[in-house]
Amino acid sequence: MFTLKKHYYILAIIFFALTMTHGLSFASDKSYSFSVPPFPPFNGIDEFTQCKGIGALAVEKVTTKLKEDFNVIGFPYARMLNSLKTGQLDVALLFKNNTVIEDVEYIGPISISKVLIITQPNINIKHYNDLYQLDSIAVIRNAQFNKQFDQDSKLNKVNVTSYSQAVRLFKLSRINAIVGSQVGLEYALYQENIEDDLVNDALVNDELMDNAYFLGNKESGLHISKKSTLIDILPLIRVAVDEAYQENLFEQLYSQQMTQCAAL
Repeated sequence: MFTLKKHYYILAIIFFALTMTHGLSFASDKSYSFSVPPFPPFNGIDEFTQCKGIGALAVEKVTTKLKEDFNVIGFPYARMLNSLKTGQLDVALLFKNNTVIEDVEYIGPISISKVLIITQPNINIKHYNDLYQLDSIAVIRNAQFNKQFDQDSKLNKVNVTSYSQAVRLFKLSRINAIVGSQVGLEYALYQENIEDDLVNDALVNDELMDNAYFLGNKESGLHISKKSTLIDILPLIRVAVDEAYQENLFEQLYSQQMTQCAAL
């Protein structure tokens, strides 16, 4: 017999099912936050404001394969790392950084970059031990470039917030050298010339890059906060990163941006 009690029981089940379905729908509509290194050419191209930058484009190659909404947030490098720990930031595309290894799931690589050290023209670095003769090496605060270099307390390192700041100090001869990714250094030198209208210095910049000391290769990948609900779709993200990976992805995107954006 269909009693009133059974009727209420069925209604309760239906209500519970609808609530759960609504909850799932709401979760899929969530907007996730991501960050990339907070300076050009990773988060934009200064003179071409319509260009997204190579970091944002690399993240898009992954996120377009997912059914989630991602929005870029500009954080200073140190705050980016701290925000991954607290969960304020869902994901960051960075050089693989072991300082947050306990707080993130790392998925990579998505690209491999050359790490170089450029020096003043009168300084020639041939071997790692030659670095000890340098009075000062500009380093992005909290970034990791090379295990030996990162842990070497005998080197005279000067923290900077961006490659552009490092290049300005370098041009003023306040520092001897700068460590960084090839594309990051190339763009910072290029941009300094544009701002100072020193087109003829392009040859000087080419010489600086040609004479740079090769410190090693460094992989970049996604650092996903363990406090983010993106953890629930890690297998999908791994597949998307694998499909987007190219060894020289950053170099390709940099060349495309500098060519295409100049034509706009």
